[in-house]
Amino acid sequence: MDFYIKAAKVISALDAKQGSIKGLTLQSGDKNGPRTYALVLETLKYRAVLEKIIKDSGMLLKERKLAAQGPLCLVLVHDLLLNKAGIVSNAGLFKDAVLRHKTRLNAEWVKAKIKLKAKDNQALAKRDETFIPRWARVNTLKTSMEAVLDSLSFPVVDSLEALKVGSVYIDVHIENLLAFHPNETLNKHKHYLDGSLIFQNKASCIPAAILNPHPGAHVIDACAAPGNKTSHLAALLQGTGKLFAFERDPRRVQVLQTMLDKAGAPCTVAHQDFTRTDPKDAQYAQVTHLLLDPSCSGSGIVNRLDYLTEQDAQPEDTVVDERLESLAAFQKALLLHAMHFPAAQKITYSTCSVHAIENEGVVIAALKARPDWQVADRSEALPSWSRRGVLAECDNNKQISEGLVRAMPGEHGTIGFFIATFEKPASKKVKKSEAAADEIDDIFG
Repeated sequence: MDFYIKAAKVISALDAKQGSIKGLTLQSGDKNGPRTYALVLETLKYRAVLEKIIKDSGMLLKERKLAAQGPLCLVLVHDLLLNKAGIVSNAGLFKDAVLRHKTRLNAEWVKAKIKLKAKDNQALAKRDETFIPRWARVNTLKTSMEAVLDSLSFPVVDSLEALKVGSVYIDVHIENLLAFHPNETLNKHKHYLDGSLIFQNKASCIPAAILNPHPGAHVIDACAAPGNKTSHLAALLQGTGKLFAFERDPRRVQVLQTMLDKAGAPCTVAHQDFTRTDPKDAQYAQVTHLLLDPSCSGSGIVNRLDYLTEQDAQPEDTVVDERLESLAAFQKALLLHAMHFPAAQKITYSTCSVHAIENEGVVIAALKARPDWQVADRSEALPSWSRRGVLAECDNNKQISEGLVRAMPGEHGTIGFFIATFEKPASKKVKKSEAAADEIDDIFG
């Protein structure tokens, strides 16, 4: 019975949003973790129909002690109805309570299949409506798109919807980005093992692609771990220029360094809080491009098991709590600090959040504090992407909203995210150049 109790506790923790299915089972250190993971996963797939069957059977009206143990009742009934071996435990209070209603539960299960016109048990399982492929970026520091495609020998399909195991899709928005079916196994492929192919969600690739520093540029990745965006920047720089990566967490610094070493990405890693750097430090005098991907609520993140624990989304105004306000304050501080680097010309600010307070709210606040910066035109920020910023959250300034990039979970096969691109207006650059020329004339006559 201990096994079922552990599975029930995991479901309770998931309901309270205290972790993920994998984190609460496979990463718990429990030797029975894989077994618990399988039971929790399968129970959640059938949760809706199981709860209805339990209710319709009237079992909980007669078994008061079991009624107080909702998740435990759920996993026991799951195994009674769906596990060929039945409930795998010795006789006990809760097992006996379920078995007393075995006939009625089986009858309700049959009724559910008939009502829903289910040909088999699998037809009653909840299915994920959001298709998120497995994205992988070709690391051009080590190989080429052609070499990877030749090695894979997978047929290339013309849409994400056409993806099947053993096929590949070439992304239309980001260079050197491939999509595979979610069930594709590439972890043992030579290109993944040697760092030539990097698993990286499409959303994570867009900031570096928009920043697009030219070879030889000096670039900062302000919140770098785990390092996928950093290695992408290194690839765009073609191993030239200078790349600085900041990470304040000691454990994540090690992850960052390991990732960069595997990718063959030349980079100066600093175990330091970016906001504590001195923009006027001589080593950053030529930094022109900065990539900011700060901590955020993660409200746009979707993994392939989220559909089993999702709840109805709340309206925006019910989730603007103290945590979001605190995150937004930090995000704004980070962005304003980046704007102080004297040679900075272009900054990308990105989150995997769908909340305006972390996105358009931070952008508008930064623009008001630093009017010498502006949001780049749409033509410079993934112009073919259809979803842009929320106009109402941009003070109804269409030029600003059109320059922003947004996605909701599942769009274009990616997670929910937001990207803003800032640049110094050309007039500001011209005036600064003219001022420098005048100063030289004054010195040399």
